[in-house]
Amino acid sequence: MRLSKEVIPSLGFDLDEACGTLMQWLLDAQVVSEQQLDERTEVVDLSDGTRRVEGGEALVEIAMVHGQLHFARPETFGARIDHVPFCNEWPCRAVAVSFGLWEIGDYLVDFASGLPAYASDLDDLARQLNKIDGNLLARLRERARPQNTVRPETGFPILPAPPERQILELVTALEDAPSTLSGFAKEIRAELTSKQLHEGWSPRGGRRSDVLLTAVWQHLAAGEFSPAEIARLVPDSIRGNNSNLIERIRSRIRGEERRSVIPWHAGMSESALDAS
Repeated sequence: MRLSKEVIPSLGFDLDEACGTLMQWLLDAQVVSEQQLDERTEVVDLSDGTRRVEGGEALVEIAMVHGQLHFARPETFGARIDHVPFCNEWPCRAVAVSFGLWEIGDYLVDFASGLPAYASDLDDLARQLNKIDGNLLARLRERARPQNTVRPETGFPILPAPPERQILELVTALEDAPSTLSGFAKEIRAELTSKQLHEGWSPRGGRRSDVLLTAVWQHLAAGEFSPAEIARLVPDSIRGNNSNLIERIRSRIRGEERRSVIPWHAGMSESALDAS
């Protein structure tokens, strides 16, 4: 499968390969039909059936074929939603694969919005401004500050005159800018669906690259795919033997919850629903 997308950062696995494998699983399991795939994708190589997907929206639509049967429905809604069909199977392999594909689709939709790029540039600018020599700003502030703060004859405060007033304003703005810019970047990321894109820059530099892959693995594990099966469906990009990959999968699925959305299933408690 080929994704029509911008160049995106390394995510620790092959997005094209993973999406193609997950879509093929849904097709082989008769969760989706060729017609449903044809409606959302385009076959670009008839020799091997390679499809092109125009953005994350198409992936989400494919995932929703079965994923919508696991939309959350709190017990308090009761009879008002009894007419809405749902999947009563749990664990459900079909929804595990669907929501894994959904996670990737949400990431691509968020990435294509341009908001992550704004947030990254704001963080970059904040880091550059943090490199300004604090002693230089302190000297400017001290020189621009009036020597006497109160007029002896009147007792009224002495206000700095131009250009000193403008210098003091600029110094204050430069001192406040890094935290303001970083705070704005954090607000932008909080509006994104994909937890992969909630990760900002750490003091050590760099960005967590394993969040999306971990989320996909956790969805598959929730559907009771074995680590060996997960390794065949969505391997990471680390070279090495298969046993090491399986150990990485076991470690990740037991680790911090990375899924953006957890599918509902019949009997799911409202407390678990709220947590998701």
